[in-house]
Parts: sequence; C-alpha cells; structure tokens
Amino acid sequence: ASAGNQQPWEFIVIENKETLAQMANVSPYATPLKNAAVSIIVLVNKDSLRFPSYWQQDLAAATQNLLLEAAGLGLGAVWLGIAPEEDRMQFPKELFQLPQGVEAFAALAIGYSSENQFVDRFDAARIHYEKY
Repeated sequence: ASAGNQQPWEFIVIENKETLAQMANVSPYATPLKNAAVSIIVLVNKDSLRFPSYWQQDLAAATQNLLLEAAGLGLGAVWLGIAPEEDRMQFPKELFQLPQGVEAFAALAIGYSSENQFVDRFDAARIHYEKY
C-alpha cells in the first residue's frame, strides 16, 4: 500500500561481495552488509510522486514488507537507515550513479545466520484502550 497508490519505490539488488563491502561504508552502522548474502537498496523515485509528503511512509512500509518476507523465508535481515541523512543518501547516489530524482532510503542486509534468534519485544504497557 502507498499514498494514493503512487508506489514510488524501486530497488537495487546487490550480490557482488565487493559492492556489498563498499556499501558497508554508507554509515557506521552498516557493517552487516560486509557479510550479507544479498542486499536490497530501497529507493524512492521522486519523479513518480503524486503525494510528495508521504514518500518516506510509503518506503518504510515497503521496507518493512521486505523484512517480513525475509523472516517468512527463514532469513536474517536488518534494516540499515540511509534517509534522511544527506551524507548517507549521497553515498549510494554516487556508487550506483542514480539518476536525478532517484534517492536511497534504506539498505537491507539479508542472509543466513546461526545467531538469527527471534527476540520478542512486545510490551503490553504500550497498548492503550479507549484513551491514553
């Protein structure tokens, strides 16, 4: 789902180990990309926006859906934030020679891990009924 069905997402799939190692430099938190089997770079195409103020919500939903699918397939995956940090957004723009109007939103590191343990972080105290 997206605002007004604008579907502003595009994706780059990376399997090349050298490119994964380069992408690990996008931020201090992106080191999981070095050992990932694959990465998906989630992009926004701003030329397709009909509701420009909602693109980050649209891309967050698309990113979460990718994470849920990875979990459903028994894969480990981690969301590595890129937008709205301008320096982080510039790095993949140059690395992948993104055209004008296309920007990176997030990177997903995906693979198999012996440490892939589900951690239930549900907190019932955060659920409010009828009022806060």
